[in-house]
Amino acid sequence: MSHWPLLQDNNRHSINYSSRSVMTRVKRLASRDGALNYERSGVSWWKLYVSDSYHYVLNLKFWKLLTVAFVYYLAVNLLFGCLYYADIGNISNANHFYDAFYLSVETMSTIGFGKLNPDSFYLRSIVFFQTWMSLMFDGVVVALVFSKVSRPSKLRHTIKFSKVAVINKTKKAFQYYDPDWPYTGEYEYKQTINFRLVNMRKRQICESEVFLLLLRKEEYGINSQRYVLHELSFELNRQKGRTRFMDFSTPLLPLPWEIYHTLDENSPLYDLIQDNEFVDDFEIIVVFSGIDELTSCNFQSRFSYLPQEIIWNREFVDIVSRDDESGRIAINFHELSTTTTEYDLEGMNM
Repeated sequence: MSHWPLLQDNNRHSINYSSRSVMTRVKRLASRDGALNYERSGVSWWKLYVSDSYHYVLNLKFWKLLTVAFVYYLAVNLLFGCLYYADIGNISNANHFYDAFYLSVETMSTIGFGKLNPDSFYLRSIVFFQTWMSLMFDGVVVALVFSKVSRPSKLRHTIKFSKVAVINKTKKAFQYYDPDWPYTGEYEYKQTINFRLVNMRKRQICESEVFLLLLRKEEYGINSQRYVLHELSFELNRQKGRTRFMDFSTPLLPLPWEIYHTLDENSPLYDLIQDNEFVDDFEIIVVFSGIDELTSCNFQSRFSYLPQEIIWNREFVDIVSRDDESGRIAINFHELSTTTTEYDLEGMNM
């Protein structure tokens, strides 16, 4: 069992964490840039490439994609240059391999300056075949570049998560009167784990939703453990009097979402807490998905929290205010991860 040190401070502060701030012995599954960090074994790289070469090439970085296209273009012209050079005597004004190579470039790009003219059945057959290949090459490259540019994969970086999560008793969590009858209940102050996220763009996201997952080790059999993935319940909109198993209304994304999970006996995290400490490894993974209103493309953004990135007895500062001059709502993104001491709840019904 490993006890994680607490991150506590009596003053207002902002903690700057990066994806490298975790301990070397624990590697997070969901990196903070949205990538998934895991190793694969027993998989043939070549079989994956052959069975899904289009998506493999499409997933290359843009400069790598352009490099692959240029190398292919150069190799094809060198190949056809050799074929033209085999009958260079029937090419007007051609004396060297460079002339044959240049004829291939002219044919591939359909330039046709007219100085180099193939004048035999063999050469004209090569021109016919290369022209057909150039049409296929142009179509594939244009399709790849267009698909690459139009993909919304970069949109995930515009969803900003708080770099830390906090634990406090300042949020009202929904408590059922009867767990077997999910129609009745009320909000009560409970210990919750909270984090925030916000959309930094002015362009809105449609049909946005969040999934909250917990990856932890559990006892399995005799003297063995296995990793188990739990789906955590959470509160976002306080929908009092509404059937709990119905879809919740979508919050207004320009305003920051503060998501909180109740740490009660029904939580998979409950048995990992002893004396305000986490006593084992785990990772909370947040998956945000939505549809970009401009391109109508789905995208997904991921983030995660490790035990040392969760602060006890703290509260996020308010980052939503109204500008005195313009009268408009203002959001301070710089303080998304800033926390302060837990509010004084004396006198509240806990």
